[in-house]
Amino acid sequence: MYPRPERRQRVWRLRTRLLAPSLVVLLLGALVLLQIEELSAAWQAEALVSQRGASVLAGITKRIEERQHAKQIFAQLLADQGGLAEAVERRDPIGTAQLLVPLRTRLELGSIAVFNDDQSELFYTGHEEGRRLAARLRPTALTGLTPTAALIEGDGLVVGAATPIKGNRGIVGAIVVAGVLNSGALREVSNRTSVEIAVVRAGTLIGTSATDPQVRDLITSWAETADLSELNNALRHLGLQASAQSIADDGVLVALVPIHDLVAAAEQRNWIAVAGVTGLVLLMLIIGIVLARDIARPLQSIITAADAIVRGDYSRRTEPATIWELKHLASAFNNLAEQLGLQRARLDADLTRRKQAEAALARLNGELEQRIDERTAELGAAKNLAEREQATLAGVMASMTDGLIVLKGNGEVRYCNSRAALLLDTDPDQLIGRALASEIMASSEALESPAAVMRDLTEALARVSEQPSIEMVMSQPQRRDLQVQFFVVPGSASGESNIGLLLHDVSAVRDLERTKDELVSVVSHELRTPLASVVGFTQLLLARDFTEAERREFLKVMETEGLRLTALINDFLDLQRIESGREQISLTPVAIGAVLHEALTAFEGDERWPLSLELCDDLPVILADSERIRQVVINLVGNARKYSPNGGAIAVSARAVAGNVEVSVQDHGLGLPPTALPRLFEKFYR
Repeated sequence: MYPRPERRQRVWRLRTRLLAPSLVVLLLGALVLLQIEELSAAWQAEALVSQRGASVLAGITKRIEERQHAKQIFAQLLADQGGLAEAVERRDPIGTAQLLVPLRTRLELGSIAVFNDDQSELFYTGHEEGRRLAARLRPTALTGLTPTAALIEGDGLVVGAATPIKGNRGIVGAIVVAGVLNSGALREVSNRTSVEIAVVRAGTLIGTSATDPQVRDLITSWAETADLSELNNALRHLGLQASAQSIADDGVLVALVPIHDLVAAAEQRNWIAVAGVTGLVLLMLIIGIVLARDIARPLQSIITAADAIVRGDYSRRTEPATIWELKHLASAFNNLAEQLGLQRARLDADLTRRKQAEAALARLNGELEQRIDERTAELGAAKNLAEREQATLAGVMASMTDGLIVLKGNGEVRYCNSRAALLLDTDPDQLIGRALASEIMASSEALESPAAVMRDLTEALARVSEQPSIEMVMSQPQRRDLQVQFFVVPGSASGESNIGLLLHDVSAVRDLERTKDELVSVVSHELRTPLASVVGFTQLLLARDFTEAERREFLKVMETEGLRLTALINDFLDLQRIESGREQISLTPVAIGAVLHEALTAFEGDERWPLSLELCDDLPVILADSERIRQVVINLVGNARKYSPNGGAIAVSARAVAGNVEVSVQDHGLGLPPTALPRLFEKFYR
């Protein structure tokens, strides 16, 4: 029981402890809210500024794109102007000027350039800034495309487009139309949006709508460093913020947005938030003081009663409370004190007996745990050793590229790895424990010459100490040539020796040998035929006298066969250069349509194999070796004619696929069987 002054002090300390955390949390929350509000206002202002700058930059970019599109339309209109193609074909600059100068004045075009098909300039009128743009667009337009581009030149941005000029013989030239977006145009945009605009390239200020010398100096200094944050720090005291966006020709478009109104709105919002949070803190403080008083008194009564119970006085009871939860807590505490007094006596008696039982149980548990730990350690060591040995053996067997079979002395299979089962087309679990000879006889349908295989197997097993080897051919499910090496496996603990069979797949080697033999035969036949013709006609010319017409006819045949023989030899030399890596590839921009037309010219005039060429409109200019592509197309069309003995149409087409060009040759010939498709690009395969 505490004296009254001490009890009062304890109550006040309790109130303070209850109120202090809430007050601290409330103050921290208020500070966090203020900070969040301030950051939110700053972020919102910055976002609005960035959005305004991005909107202006997007508008200017769109205007540039619209100008490019307009220039593209003007270029196409001028290219279709009557008489222009004829003037370009005649290379008549005066006639070209008479057609285009009035149109330039009427359409208010910046500059017009006309080029011949050899890329030489035929006519140019307008501002000099458009010459570099015209030189860039000229090669692409002469390929048949209509490109657009933008370049930074002089004191502004040059925007233009080009299109080919088509005459009776195809593309005879190109026309380029260009205009300049200079400082005057930038000021028009600035007057509409209240945002200053500047164009910068390579550390140089090209043009700007800003008239303030200080702003122009800051932009010029920033152009040398390209540090946007440094520019914004310098512009902040002027009430501006910069946004930048890359444009054509390594240029940068800069927008300077005023921020005075946004900063003022953010500061006003911050003051409103401070006033609201301050009022909320004062209100919560008053409510906290009242609640702390009503909570502290009942809690102090419960604490006093709890101290009495700790000292062994179970007769102490708590004072009544006004808050329902604390009132219920006090009643429960009083019931608890009464029950504790009744159970204390029983617990004291049970405690003595339990301590004795726990001591005995602890002793037994200690002995049992020691035995379990010792046995677990022994079993773990044995298990780890067995697992390591098994994993090592399994890894070695699984990683073997050859098949391995181990036979007992009586010919039964003792072990078979997965590679051997795959080569023999069987299940290793079914093979183990059975006689190998019986299994081979059971699968004789899959063997070529099963009787010879059994004879060789019997002879090899009889002289296994000499490590003999045999070959067997599996014909099903696919042809496979196997080389089997026999060797003695040292005996086990019982002293019995085993026989090992190492199976090696030599199918690739045998296929290569067969293919080379076929190639030698084909090459000999192909070379012998033209040589026989040349030798025969030579002997005929030496043996008899012929007229001049007959001799020329014979010599023409000899020339044809000689050229055929030269082509065969060149094909083999090309194959040798490709395989040795000495083939030179020259990559240049190629229009695939022109290459295909040139390749098909060699096959025109034969009605047995009519040719057709289909080209898509969107074929891009590719980077390739035009001569090699032409040779490939000629080879494909030649094969189509060769393997279409009854004639038939041959269709050649080209289409754009994911930025590339796909060329296909379709005929009505013999075709390829499905079994030959996997070996289509294999060397020496025919």
